Amino acid sequence: MVFAARTEAQISRYPLEYLPFPFIIWAAIQFGQRGAVLSSFVVSSIAIWGASQGGGPFIAKTDNISQAILFLQAFMGVITITSLLLAATVSERAASENLLRQSEIKYRELVENANSIILKIDCDGNLTFFNEFAQKFFGFTEEEILGKNLVGTIIPQTDTTGKDLAAMMSSILQHPEQYTRNENENIRRNGERVWVAWANKPLFDLAGNFIGILAIGTDITSRKQAELSLQKLNEELELRVEERTATLAATEAELRTLFAAMTDMIFVLDCQGNCLKVVSTNPNIPKQIGPKQVCKSLHAVLPKAEADTFIKNIQRVLDTQETANFEYSLLFKDRLVWFSANISPISQERVIWVARDISDRKILEDKLQQSYAELNALLASMTDIILVVDSKAKDLKVAPTNPGRLYPPDVDIISPTVEQFLIGDNAEVFLEQIQQVLHTKQTINFEYNLPVGDSEYWFLATIAPVSEDSVMWVARDISDRKQAESALRLEKEKSEELLLNILPEPIANRLKEDQSAIAESFNEVTILFADLVGFTSLSTKLQPIELVNLLNQIFSSFDQIIEELGLEKIKTIGDAYMVAGGLPIPKIDHAEAIAELALSMLDIMQQLQIDRGYQLQIRIGINTGIVVAGVIGKKRFIYDLWGDAVNVASRMESHGQPGCIQVTSATYERLRNKYLFENRGKIQVKGKGEMTTYFLKGRKSA
Repeated sequence: MVFAARTEAQISRYPLEYLPFPFIIWAAIQFGQRGAVLSSFVVSSIAIWGASQGGGPFIAKTDNISQAILFLQAFMGVITITSLLLAATVSERAASENLLRQSEIKYRELVENANSIILKIDCDGNLTFFNEFAQKFFGFTEEEILGKNLVGTIIPQTDTTGKDLAAMMSSILQHPEQYTRNENENIRRNGERVWVAWANKPLFDLAGNFIGILAIGTDITSRKQAELSLQKLNEELELRVEERTATLAATEAELRTLFAAMTDMIFVLDCQGNCLKVVSTNPNIPKQIGPKQVCKSLHAVLPKAEADTFIKNIQRVLDTQETANFEYSLLFKDRLVWFSANISPISQERVIWVARDISDRKILEDKLQQSYAELNALLASMTDIILVVDSKAKDLKVAPTNPGRLYPPDVDIISPTVEQFLIGDNAEVFLEQIQQVLHTKQTINFEYNLPVGDSEYWFLATIAPVSEDSVMWVARDISDRKQAESALRLEKEKSEELLLNILPEPIANRLKEDQSAIAESFNEVTILFADLVGFTSLSTKLQPIELVNLLNQIFSSFDQIIEELGLEKIKTIGDAYMVAGGLPIPKIDHAEAIAELALSMLDIMQQLQIDRGYQLQIRIGINTGIVVAGVIGKKRFIYDLWGDAVNVASRMESHGQPGCIQVTSATYERLRNKYLFENRGKIQVKGKGEMTTYFLKGRKSA
């Protein structure tokens, strides 16, 4: 219509030739460069055809055909260039969008599949992104966590040490550039506390305004637990060092006294070898060179050869006026004595000769040289073994430095396989380790054991990559270390057993975890005090070992009954004995158990009198009440009791009668239905005044 119609002159003034432009633009946008070329070709063809037929706006606007052709050419050039530029722009934008879409897909796959905690928070600390790994790690879903504040969800208000994590989070949001990395305690949905190391990156919009933080976290709970264990171990070591320091201080005082007695021999000689003065406190000085030899020459007390040598040394020192040092030996009564001498000039005619007996050192040096030779031979046979292995463990080069332990003599060590060289089922495991080193290009260490004959040896292996297809395997014998570790575990078990012999098991377990003071209150406990009557007078008649054996026999019998009745022995003080029932673990029948113990103790003492004829009795006091029990101090721990009930029980024993069991009213009320008692009446008790007490006589018949 535009290019074929014969346009009137008045209408031709309008830009009718641009009406097809929307069609060309649509084709360029919709179909790209191909559409732009095709649409431009179609429009140009129609425009040329219409102009050749005398129609279209170009004929009407011009006075001749030349101008019409020029307008037509300009029109065709404009639409072609415009459509191609537009198509190119559209194509570039489509390609950019495609690349952006692919990048977004890769980024999302990377974030979602990463084995790290990845999250985003806004300026207020609210979560805006929470990757899949983070959801699994903390136990929250996206719907549950997104939009919530970091503090109170995965970060507690305070950590276990009392640190204010909410304040720390506020500081991070205010100064993100100062917290590119931080470590803090976090909390999972189930309440479990974990440690996470965070790498933080602040986020900004196009205008440069801070809009939030991208945080990537790594679980470091195991490392933190190891650090806490190491700190606790260091504290224990410091305590042991303090104890050792005190011991060393006492030893140092002894050593100072010892060193004060270890003086040298000192002579003053002239140039002719005459001894002018002898100063010595060493009792082992031979008489030939002792203080009595003053004013005698060296020729008078020593063989001529030795004397001539000494005089030459003296004259050399006097000539040079410099100190000389040398060692010499003298034969005294078939014993060769070695000395280390320092000769110093004190004038132009005199020297001072300081001699130190080094015979023991010489003996030790000889032994040391012999031991050194033996040690060299030993070390030559105790070096590590070095292997170079290929990726398939078929090509093996061996440095045979320790053949007696690592492989039997019938193995060819030139080029065996791992299966031949390493005996047992470990070959497959070793091959996996080799493949891992070659794959990761990183050195690894691990321990393994090998049977050699009737013995089993442990080794520490270090495998390092040598090339793309081979590794170096260095094996070190650690059998002694393994045995030491086993012995250390055994000693630890013995130490724990010893601690259980000193303290009740629940208290010992608490003390191992926390060495601070332990104290507990018990509302109802029965306490027994016992004292051997006549033991002091008996101690003057018996030998010390007999006395200790007797006391050990009596108290060991008591200990056995205590263990059977589930009671707790508190302590012994000389010939006194203290027991409690109902602690540290509450016991319903604590009073009955103490009563049974007391009756058994009377039976044991009566039988002892019959068997040995000793005039030895026992006095027992019992009370029931409230006590405080615990362990205090840091050395020589003891589990002890405090309270008025303990004092009253002690008074029941001290105010009692030999061969009797005196109890308070509180204990009587708990036992009167099962045991026989005798009312003693009211007695005056120190610190308590008058108290009604009872004697426990025995058990009631069923």
